Amino acid sequence: MIDWRPVITTPEGMGYDMQAGLPACRNVRQRQRTSTRYGVLIALLMLGLGLVVPVQAQNTGQMIGLSDISGLTPPERSTAGAIDTLCPQLNPNVTTGGVGDLQIRCTEMIGNANAGNTSAARTPLLPLSPEEIVAQGTNAVKTSNRNIDTRLAALRSVGTNLGFRRFALQPETPAVPYTLVASLDSMAATNNLAVASTPSLFSRLSFFVNGTFTGGDKDATSREAGFDFKTFGVTVGADYRFTDNLVLGVAFNYLSTNIDFDSTSFLGSPAGGGIDTHSFGFAIYGTYYIANQFYVDGIANAGWNHYDTSRRIMYAIPATDRTGALIPGTTTVNQTPQGDTHGAQFSISAGAGYDWNIKGFTISPLARLEYTTLHINGYQENINNTANGFGLALAFTGQNVESLMSVLGAQASYAISTGIGVLLPQVRAAWRHEFKDDARAITARFANDPTHTSLALVTDGPDRDFCSLGAGLSATFPGGKAAFVYYETVLGLAQVTAHSVVGGIRFEF
Repeated sequence: MIDWRPVITTPEGMGYDMQAGLPACRNVRQRQRTSTRYGVLIALLMLGLGLVVPVQAQNTGQMIGLSDISGLTPPERSTAGAIDTLCPQLNPNVTTGGVGDLQIRCTEMIGNANAGNTSAARTPLLPLSPEEIVAQGTNAVKTSNRNIDTRLAALRSVGTNLGFRRFALQPETPAVPYTLVASLDSMAATNNLAVASTPSLFSRLSFFVNGTFTGGDKDATSREAGFDFKTFGVTVGADYRFTDNLVLGVAFNYLSTNIDFDSTSFLGSPAGGGIDTHSFGFAIYGTYYIANQFYVDGIANAGWNHYDTSRRIMYAIPATDRTGALIPGTTTVNQTPQGDTHGAQFSISAGAGYDWNIKGFTISPLARLEYTTLHINGYQENINNTANGFGLALAFTGQNVESLMSVLGAQASYAISTGIGVLLPQVRAAWRHEFKDDARAITARFANDPTHTSLALVTDGPDRDFCSLGAGLSATFPGGKAAFVYYETVLGLAQVTAHSVVGGIRFEF
């Protein structure tokens, strides 16, 4: 049925039903309003999608930081942070030389991280970090103190016995402060040697030659590489007995130390390389006896160290293109950065002790303070065939190492007279405490990095307390000849094992 109700058109253009008194276009207007509401909602939704989609796309394409990989060791995290900073700043159009190689290497790591291969992205970080360089200072401190101590032990056991032959074989000689002189009386009667009543000036002079070997190893930690070390050295010198109580001397020493890094790193990745150190030093030393049984002694040494370093950077990683996108294949990296530097080393040691004589036995409590300072000049590594594009060499700033150590211990010896001379076996134990040698930061950067982004390695803290045990044998023969051999080891160092052997001969005019 068709409704023919009259409709009046108002000036506003709205139809009006005269019978019902209602707008004739009410349903139409409601539909229009509903459509308008849906249109607004759709427009807002599209606008929201327009904002959200680009953000999501941006997050999807964002580069993942290598330093965000979980479980990194401190050296790995430092290397990762440097790569995260420098890689985006490198020019991707530079494809040759050391800079180009560095750009490719860091792009591979970041590309694998973005592809979800965090394990592969982590693989190069430890080989790239120069944790091995820490051994330059660590080994110098831990072995130099042993050398100082063993030289002084030799000085007391043999050096202070320089007058044995002369004084012990002269009954008319007044009592002298050298340990166990009385035990030599039987030797004097047996040998029936004629001794000048007034020794010449040259008879107070003696010369010596000592040989030194120190060997051991250091376990790898999360901050430092593990290595084995061997030190061979020779010391030649002369000392002069100015009085019955005072002996002073000078010495020249040479040491050659070889460090071989473990073939496998802390995390099982390939490692290797080493450090060869050649050391030259000049020392002055002396012993002075007070009141016959109490003595003080000391040694001061100035030296020069030359270091030849070699690091192995070996790893394999899924290949990427210049943009960091994964491509089929594997990239194998095998580079050997080599370095050459030097530095000065100074040490001083002062100690005191007291000799209790009980028949043939002598028991001597002792105390000592040892200070060592070491500087290693900054240097830059190089890689053979650098022109062919090896870019992982590093440049290092200088290092400073300080050690201040106290020593408290005791030594016991026993004199044995024989027909050919007097033997003096001895044992010694000491507790050592390190006051300095704190954890230190070593700063480096990639030599081919134009941004000069630095990475810092923080070393392990020192073992504050540990012990040393030693045993030796010295012999004094007629005619002013003497010889000794001494062995020492350390106990209580968390990662370090060290053994030292020192032997030598001396003779008088």
